[in-house]
Amino acid sequence: MPLDLSRLFLHNPRSIASMRNTCIAIVCLAIAGVGNAQESPAPSFDPIQAAEEEALRRAETAMVMELNLTQAERLQDAKDYASAAKIYEQSIAMARKLGNLQAVGEQVEKATRGIVYSRMQLAYSMQDENLFTEADAEVSKALVYDPDNRKIAKFREFNREVEVAHRGRVPSGD
Repeated sequence: MPLDLSRLFLHNPRSIASMRNTCIAIVCLAIAGVGNAQESPAPSFDPIQAAEEEALRRAETAMVMELNLTQAERLQDAKDYASAAKIYEQSIAMARKLGNLQAVGEQVEKATRGIVYSRMQLAYSMQDENLFTEADAEVSKALVYDPDNRKIAKFREFNREVEVAHRGRVPSGD
């Protein structure tokens, strides 16, 4: 079950940032062994400790990913689509870093939908400003994450048709 921090922190960006910093500090202290009063006389490889450290790193990554998704949703609601898309992309990169995409499948799906929506909104806006090449570049970025999306393919085709129709009617950038 995914961690729902949005209810816990009531959409307060300062609380989320504070929670993130606290979690990172706890993980760092746990990895460094500050909370452990025992010192080993000689460094040795302990597979149990290595597994615990890896589990902590994965938990931290999953938590940061969840916080990033919350932040990206807020940016999307504020119509800051470029920033939202970048944060969604960071979330997918974190999921790939975790390795087991099935474990965070819901978050990956949420991030993919967010990237597609944000990039499409940017493309619509650019098309309205007759920036057809830039609009195509935005949808190309979305296609990387959702290559089978029909809506993106239809937009690209329509964008090309509109660009052809505007040739000779709109001043070129040259």
